[in-house]
Amino acid sequence: MTKLVSLTFPNTICYLPDANEEFSREFLEMFGVLERVQQGGSYSLADRIPFADQSVDVVLSSGVLEHVREHSFTEAALIKEIHRILKPGGYFFVWNLPSRMGFVELVNSWLGRSVHPWKYTRAQLLELFQAPAWTIKFIDQHEIFHLAIRDAVSNLIGPVKAWQLDYVISKLPVIRRFAQHFTLIVRKIG
Repeated sequence: MTKLVSLTFPNTICYLPDANEEFSREFLEMFGVLERVQQGGSYSLADRIPFADQSVDVVLSSGVLEHVREHSFTEAALIKEIHRILKPGGYFFVWNLPSRMGFVELVNSWLGRSVHPWKYTRAQLLELFQAPAWTIKFIDQHEIFHLAIRDAVSNLIGPVKAWQLDYVISKLPVIRRFAQHFTLIVRKIG
């Protein structure tokens, strides 16, 4: 996501959850974005996000929200902090938040390989992003294939068509309950 965003928005600032600056540099170099991204560094979740009140237009969270409790923080506290830094009318994009009933998450839990100790339901997300602080502009549940299945399908029909097929299948009536991720776009009110 950092690479995609930084190609379009040159003032992208990337914060990584690891306090090890060498790791952060290697991560950004791996995706070829080190020169295009201001590295905000890392910080403890106990700290305030290092931006002034109402100073940011957009916040993108990819693979973060479901891990904050691992650092003795809460989703509600982080969302409150993001609300603080967003300008009125600013957007918060939450991408690939694991679903409690996601097929891949269920299989990985049964196999003892789950990497997401916290997973969400639509009701929990609606509660986290409720009015009067937020308005939900978009909420979607998507992806059904395990990564190994998607890779195999990609080898047969190409990666774009494999993602499209996965998305379409994840929208089928009974199957959609087991889609593995949520994506949300919420807007700050006031």
